[in-house]
Amino acid sequence: MANNDIVELPATAQQMCDVAKRMRLEFKYKEDGKIDRWSIGKMTGDCEDFSLTTLYLLLGSKSAVRKALLSGDAAIIRTEARPGVGHAVLFYKGYY
Repeated sequence: MANNDIVELPATAQQMCDVAKRMRLEFKYKEDGKIDRWSIGKMTGDCEDFSLTTLYLLLGSKSAVRKALLSGDAAIIRTEARPGVGHAVLFYKGYY
């Protein structure tokens, strides 16, 4: 494949790329403090909020987010950014 060839991404992958770009530009990181709170649809928060808001932008409603999480189509996965420091990422339809 030549460097100037256009690669067509599956709809979900292209949609995720578009939402990820928007999130990188607009989402502002803010720690929760002593109490860990999860929120959906706000453009500010920590890694769980980032993951939930990304899913919300992909699916369009809080009820769709709930359904995707409960059905296993999506998951918020805990990992470590570095030893001892928790981090959360979104897994949706085979993509992180």
